[in-house]
Amino acid sequence: MMNKNIKHMAGSFALVACLLALNGASYSQEPADAAAVEREKRAVTFTMAFTAYYANWAPVWKKFHQKAPVYIEGDYSLPKGSFMYGPSVSVTINRWQIAGNFLYGEIEGTLLAYNYPYMLGGPPVIFPYRVSLKSKKYDCDLLVSYQINSLFKFFFGPKYQGYQYRKRTFELIISESQEDIEYNSGGMGAGIGCSLPITGDLYLLMNFSGIVLVGSQKGSEDNGDRTSVAYGGNEIVTLAYHIRPIHATIAVGGRLQYLYFHITPHRYYPSKHDIFYGINMSAAVSF
Repeated sequence: MMNKNIKHMAGSFALVACLLALNGASYSQEPADAAAVEREKRAVTFTMAFTAYYANWAPVWKKFHQKAPVYIEGDYSLPKGSFMYGPSVSVTINRWQIAGNFLYGEIEGTLLAYNYPYMLGGPPVIFPYRVSLKSKKYDCDLLVSYQINSLFKFFFGPKYQGYQYRKRTFELIISESQEDIEYNSGGMGAGIGCSLPITGDLYLLMNFSGIVLVGSQKGSEDNGDRTSVAYGGNEIVTLAYHIRPIHATIAVGGRLQYLYFHITPHRYYPSKHDIFYGINMSAAVSF
């Protein structure tokens, strides 16, 4: 797992380096007052960016509790952190901007527990039970934003969040089964962003948004398909630095996504909370 994360980190910084190497006719979509000066020179701006997100995940399926036909209870263990990464593109026309963002990552969890089958008239029997759950996460949104003034902007748009799971169950050490599960959700989000100049070309960027997602899970042992409803928010706080000679901007900071599941995607998940949090790094160039 450590080697895999190191490879992802190396690839992420290599792509960031390529983005920062772009120059020529490009210029930064710089926040605050300097951005207004740039927009006066050019009404339409195209921006390309890359994001690497080193995230910890406490998923809604972290706790597993099944009562029948067998009793199973336990918590999935997950790695301390995993990389998600992806591109984004945007076009800015005066005060309006349309941006598309995409993130992808792979995370694996392991459940160690015991089966307690209900055996009428017989002695109690306990079976070791282990589950490996490999997850591929897809996260994308299309945001429309309006720059209210030099400090604040308002944004809104649709959001998609999907997962592909490969579940492998091991019982009695020698018994093994495999199952593919798919979860898709979509909804809307809206929020406000703030750009505060600190000194020179250094800025504090803050984005706060709320989201509502409706999803469905297919291929599980949960007696067929199931519809879920979740709502929560995203918060990003970063320090951004504008590199004038190459017209690029790099940003590093923290990112949090919290979802509360009013209806969970699986009846055997007693938890209602899904939390992502970690370090967010990005680089962008504009032309």
